[in-house]
Order: sequence, then structure tokens, then C-alpha cells
Amino acid sequence: MYLAVCRARHFSVLLWSRRINDSDHMVYKVTDDALYIIAHLRYHC
Repeated sequence: MYLAVCRARHFSVLLWSRRINDSDHMVYKVTDDALYIIAHLRYHC
């Protein structure tokens, strides 16, 4: 259950960061990676 929740959170983060940084693919890729790591450290998934 926790893993599913984390995946859902990460998926929403991906959509949000892509929407914000749509003009620069590299920016949202780096942002996604950073937020993914932070989410794992924070939520211990």
C-alpha cells in the first residue's frame, strides 16, 4: 500500500513538473529525479 501511495505521489509530481517546465525537457527531468530521491528519503518507501 505504501509503495502504491508513493508511486501515485511521484506520478503527480511528474505531471506537475512537466507542466511547469514544458519548454525545457532537461529541467523537468532533473527536477523529477531530485524530487523522486527526496520523496524516498522523506517517506521511506
